[in-house]
Amino acid sequence: MDPLTRTEAGSGFVQRFDYGASVAWGPSVVTLQTGGIQGQSTPEVIAPGAVSGDLRIDITVSDPGDAPVVAGVYTDNLVITFRPLL
Repeated sequence: MDPLTRTEAGSGFVQRFDYGASVAWGPSVVTLQTGGIQGQSTPEVIAPGAVSGDLRIDITVSDPGDAPVVAGVYTDNLVITFRPLL
């Protein structure tokens, strides 16, 4: 079974979790809310100038409710890229 897709509606089991991820650095904040689309991405956030300080990443997993979850390993890749403005 493909872990990126949900099981049939009648099965009652959940095979994937949606999640939200927010990244904050200086005055810039970007939020990604997954919705089951493979390769989903969030638009760039550009800091208004030089930034220093802590980088904060918060991940919130959506509650599957009362539905049982299929046993297994659930993974995803979250890529954060820093690059200079030229």
